[in-house]
Amino acid sequence: MAAAGAPARRTARVRARIAESLSQGDTYGALQSALATVARARTQADAVGTAMACGAELAAAGAYKEASELVKTALKGATPMEEAVRESLAGAMQSLCEGAGLSSAPPAAGVHLLDAVDCAIEAAAGQRAARAEDDAVPRLHRCGAEVARATGQITAAHEHYIRACCPDRYSGFLVSWSSACKPSERGLLLVRACLQMLAMGNLRDPVRCLQALEARRVVPSESAALAAAEAGASRAAAPAEDSLDDPAGCDEGQVRCGGIVWKGARLSLLNLLRILFRVCACGKAAADVWAEVRARYSPLLDGEGAAGVDDGEIGRLVDISAARFLR
Repeated sequence: MAAAGAPARRTARVRARIAESLSQGDTYGALQSALATVARARTQADAVGTAMACGAELAAAGAYKEASELVKTALKGATPMEEAVRESLAGAMQSLCEGAGLSSAPPAAGVHLLDAVDCAIEAAAGQRAARAEDDAVPRLHRCGAEVARATGQITAAHEHYIRACCPDRYSGFLVSWSSACKPSERGLLLVRACLQMLAMGNLRDPVRCLQALEARRVVPSESAALAAAEAGASRAAAPAEDSLDDPAGCDEGQVRCGGIVWKGARLSLLNLLRILFRVCACGKAAADVWAEVRARYSPLLDGEGAAGVDDGEIGRLVDISAARFLR
């Protein structure tokens, strides 16, 4: 019993020393105390647990660089990572980041904490592939995404979200991000996100992401989108009245949905988005999905553009995105 409680007592003592050093503004001394305790740990679980607990103390005090260095040092020594340590790591990292006060932290704080999260992902992944939403690796990616988003690192947040198996949160992020885009770019942003997930072999989350976007009225509902696809393909078909907000007053080859008139390039993007999800529902590989999308979408790419946006140029941009993520 005494031996079992020793790690907890050591962690409590070092946290007290860290608190004393931090009260004196000595972040270096606090870090050295924590590193020394981690080095004396007899088990991997003890070392990582102590590092995460002490790292949380440092981050809460604004010593983000020191917290990151401590966590990375412990994790780099935890190879191969034991399963029990792996399963507890995501929760510990989430607690560390949530207590770091990122809403009022300087931009550098996010950089340092993301460095620690990336190290944790690498250590937890090892030779294993993530199999479920509650797996440690997707949970760590969710943590990284939230840290990046809170500190304004949009690109980093996106790279973590697409691997985090959280389509509801990801869709919210896409909505926020797309609000800063030009209207003609918003569809491309959604298509790019779908292509990335498909290229990673993820055929489930794009569909769930679309459902969340439909619920937020960012993209039309399925019935409206299918009507839009038919209208765009024929350039003349009138959409079903019960699936659109206001079909009256729209020109040929246009649909109105969610308060938006979808026409020309924007309608083509809507069609492409719907085709992507309809094809991926068949369970095909990403490369096959793209081949079928291109075959079915090519007639629209050859048409004339509208509103100053050329459909062919949009097709080339989407091709570039596909080439990048399907190679």
